[in-house]
Amino acid sequence: MMMKQAPVALNVSLALVLLATSLLSGCGERGLGGATKGGETVATINGTVITKGEYDKVFAEMAKQIGADKNPELANHPMFADMLKQNTLNNLLSMAVIGQAAKSLNIVVTPQDIKAQTQRIIDQVGGVGKFNELRKKHNLSDKDFTYQMEQIATVEQLLAKKGLVKGAVTPEQVKAFYASHTAEFEKPEEVKSSHILIKAMEAELRNTLQEKNKDIKAEALDALVQKELATRKTKAEDLLKQISANPNLFERLASTQSEDTLSAMNKGDVGFMQERSTDPAYWSAIKAAPAGTLIAHLVKSSYGYHIIKVTEKHAAVKQSLAQATPTIQRRLEQDTKSKAFSAWLDSEMNRLRAAHQIKIEAAYEPKPPEMPAAPKAPAAEKAATPSVQPHKAG
Repeated sequence: MMMKQAPVALNVSLALVLLATSLLSGCGERGLGGATKGGETVATINGTVITKGEYDKVFAEMAKQIGADKNPELANHPMFADMLKQNTLNNLLSMAVIGQAAKSLNIVVTPQDIKAQTQRIIDQVGGVGKFNELRKKHNLSDKDFTYQMEQIATVEQLLAKKGLVKGAVTPEQVKAFYASHTAEFEKPEEVKSSHILIKAMEAELRNTLQEKNKDIKAEALDALVQKELATRKTKAEDLLKQISANPNLFERLASTQSEDTLSAMNKGDVGFMQERSTDPAYWSAIKAAPAGTLIAHLVKSSYGYHIIKVTEKHAAVKQSLAQATPTIQRRLEQDTKSKAFSAWLDSEMNRLRAAHQIKIEAAYEPKPPEMPAAPKAPAAEKAATPSVQPHKAG
């Protein structure tokens, strides 16, 4: 299943910070308002200096979180680079404002506050197991995570001390939300399985073989591709025979032979899958097989040949209003806090700008985006409509 990500941890729903792209991951030593000094001044806000050391650290982490560190074409795109610079600066200015407000309100975050906030996150993401998965996914060390919890606890106290969140969520609001978001409370059928994958993607294989021999003729390339596909199918069949004769071999062979490296680290376990996010051939096979069984034949998907063991099944269910109420209450409370925090932060930033309390050095001043002029097309020419095909993950 895919998780949506938001761009700025402190400006999204506070209790869902682990599901957001954390711009401050890896910067836990900075502290509120900035403490990693080094290099020239980037900006000054109400007396707080933001240095190049801070700026570079957050910029690099933001680039890493969205994959720009591994995609030079993206990283070097002018529009993308300007956006990244502006987001870095906005984030650091926001952190300084929060730090100044926390200091003026004598906000102190205790270890107990961090522990309580951590438990709320665990409850909301679905338990310790899911919590640990998300921390691993976002590469949050203990130090980074503690820093994130400190920020959330600080903002929570700031909202409370300023009286920015008033009134509890009413039963009428909960009922209205449930009625207008029915699909969110319908959980489709899901199946848990383990597999061993022997890759057999013809297009990928063709490209690899052609790269090795750029002068190869089309007929020879076709023959090589078909030979390699047959070899891979034979390997998968041999593995299936071994496992059929001795089912206890499955986990060991999944760890050592599967070409799905992520599931191989978990002895082949791919967890629960739903139809909408699964390769159609793979889903058809696991849906048809009873729980606790090894599928007796190879399953061919768009990724290759699978040896599959179905381990558990959950039927489709729909939560009642009573069952969904705690989740909805948390969601509405979080939305209210997030909106109140964003409104307060915008107001503070506007006040400081009006008082000329924000100074950004010229080299770091964000540039307005330059949109290229649209080319003029001949009157009789019709613009082509791009087609978008859904992607299924196997």
